[in-house]
Amino acid sequence: MGMDTIAQFSERWRALEEGTAVMRPKMRDALAAQGLPMREIARVSGRVIVARR
Repeated sequence: MGMDTIAQFSERWRALEEGTAVMRPKMRDALAAQGLPMREIARVSGRVIVARR
């Protein structure tokens, strides 16, 4: 599911107990810098797959 804004993604992500997302590495870095809980589980074709826990 796509999100229109980073704020929407952050709000929804924080509400999840578990989840995964695919994004560009720069986006993952920016979200992690904001304190969003995530861990990288894989990199594929210039994208990062992250898990909520």
